[in-house]
Amino acid sequence: MKLRIAAVQVNPRLGKIEENIKKFTKIIENGLTDKSINKSLKTPDILILPELALTGYNFASKKDIEPYLEIQGKGTTYNWAKEISSKYNCHTLIGYPEKKYFTETTNKGTNDFKIYNSAVLVNPQGE
Repeated sequence: MKLRIAAVQVNPRLGKIEENIKKFTKIIENGLTDKSINKSLKTPDILILPELALTGYNFASKKDIEPYLEIQGKGTTYNWAKEISSKYNCHTLIGYPEKKYFTETTNKGTNDFKIYNSAVLVNPQGE
């Protein structure tokens, strides 16, 4: 069995999610389409994108990244990966900044959370 893998490495702009989405979408589309005959090429089985692909990387502080944190299985990164996976009938692996609440009782209150540099793998059915 052969596995077709496509890796997309781009330096995303920090905090420019819409701009980064457009950039990645265009690169993927150009890489998977032969413009000379206006025909789609054989799509990969898995499309791999970098860590913190849509948000950019290396935030100065926890406070700077907080507006971009996503809950697992929800948010901009997951929705975009779902769209790409469905469109190209492939798995998409993409990194994102995750916000995970924890339920331990602390003196900080009930909205305590931890931040993770996570990744999500979305299948062709968008799951």
